[in-house]
Amino acid sequence: MNNKEMVVRELIKRGYSIRNGTKVWDVSDSKLWFSTPELSKAFLELKRNSFYKEHVDDREMLLLNGNTKKIVEMLGTKNFNLIEIGCAEGSKAATFIKNLPNNVKIKFYPIDVSSYFIEQVTNKIKNLYSPNVVEIKPFIQGLKNFDDIVTSLRSAEYKQNVILFLGSLLTMGEITDTLFKLSNAMLDGDVLIIGNGIRTGERFAELEKYQDPLFDKWFVNVMKSLGFTESEINYDARFAHGRVEGFYKVKVDKLVGYDSKHINFKPGDEVVIGIHYKYYEHELKELIGLYFKNIEVIKDPTGNHALFICRK
Repeated sequence: MNNKEMVVRELIKRGYSIRNGTKVWDVSDSKLWFSTPELSKAFLELKRNSFYKEHVDDREMLLLNGNTKKIVEMLGTKNFNLIEIGCAEGSKAATFIKNLPNNVKIKFYPIDVSSYFIEQVTNKIKNLYSPNVVEIKPFIQGLKNFDDIVTSLRSAEYKQNVILFLGSLLTMGEITDTLFKLSNAMLDGDVLIIGNGIRTGERFAELEKYQDPLFDKWFVNVMKSLGFTESEINYDARFAHGRVEGFYKVKVDKLVGYDSKHINFKPGDEVVIGIHYKYYEHELKELIGLYFKNIEVIKDPTGNHALFICRK
């Protein structure tokens, strides 16, 4: 299935809503954010050159550098499967692996919807030449269907799983559904490491961060796959429905589709591409606590980002 067909299918399946007289299509889904090399590369540019790097990646790297050995000690074993869901280019998994004690052996399983990211992370971990890594086996899979893979990776020698779920991915979709799938894929003794931002001030503030042109450069590739040109749409971000929405406003009449399936966009129609929910620490702990009995929160020095170390 090509990217245009994938997006049109989502548009038709989800339909639209009417907000204040405006037709709004919501296709916010991680499987569309990274479905082409262009989308994946644009996301990496966002990570390298914007507040995302400062407020997410750099803080998680710092936390992983300082706490990997502590996390491994929780397992009480020297062999385990390291699974990263939504691995991107692999910089955080590489940081985790570099901090492993010398006597620990792991099998590394990166999972991502992007074949471009899978190639990047596989090469990055191979090029570490780490004596800790005995096997690398990647999986191309979306974030909604990872649980079956995770449950199939155990073996007699590698019984326990450490799951990395970083980059605030938890709050870029339906949080309870994701937590249920993560919990359901784990057995007693497994460890889940969630990396996520923590709201410390006003819940809805600093909207300009999400209006950064780099978000447009990333998300516009979804609209281009439908046949829109940049002059036919405008990108913006807003707070709505308890979340941040990155969306496009259509400026022209546009018929898009494939085969006999078509959608007729009109000027003023909106297409929501990206979403991000914002939670305070107590809210995240309460939600995560519905599925995990043991949670330890390790915050970065600013208190605005944390690792949630979860065990069943």
